[in-house]
Amino acid sequence: MEKKCVISCGRECDAPLVVINSFQDDGGRTETAIRNMTAKDFSLLSVSGLEWNSEMTTWQSPSPRHGEAPYGGNAGKYLEELTGTIIPRAITENDLKPCWIAIAGYSLAGLFALYSIYRSTLFSRFASVSGSLWYEGFTEYAESQPMAVRPQKIYLSLGTKEAHVRNITMRSVGENTEKLLKFYSEKGI
Repeated sequence: MEKKCVISCGRECDAPLVVINSFQDDGGRTETAIRNMTAKDFSLLSVSGLEWNSEMTTWQSPSPRHGEAPYGGNAGKYLEELTGTIIPRAITENDLKPCWIAIAGYSLAGLFALYSIYRSTLFSRFASVSGSLWYEGFTEYAESQPMAVRPQKIYLSLGTKEAHVRNITMRSVGENTEKLLKFYSEKGI
């Protein structure tokens, strides 16, 4: 699958760069929503065309959904492509000098954003929006592995319905989000 990268540059070349991985090509809607919430200047890089259940997952795992293919666990490989090729190319081609770079994601991309804390020094801010923190073994991984970078900020959010689904594996998302919120807070992040 070919990746689609769309960048919307801020007013200033040193504006922060926010990177999002999108399930569908929804970078435009995301940008509009963010720009409607803040007057702060930023650039936004949206990457879509991902092999979602493979490139956003940290390691191979069976799907918690009956009949769905197992997850591929290629987040590490994709993170290398994102930080080694995609982001540097976007910065160079648009003559950007971001004062900081953030990674944000929804669902599995939220899991991927937190995984990035442990595998890359490129980002300093992280957002996991309704992140798939039910993913088998991730909470234990996050609590036991050294961080590649000390985050300046981490944003965790969870909708009102995610922790109340029928699927027992996915239902753990509320408890795991609270555990990681406490874990990062106790580290002074």
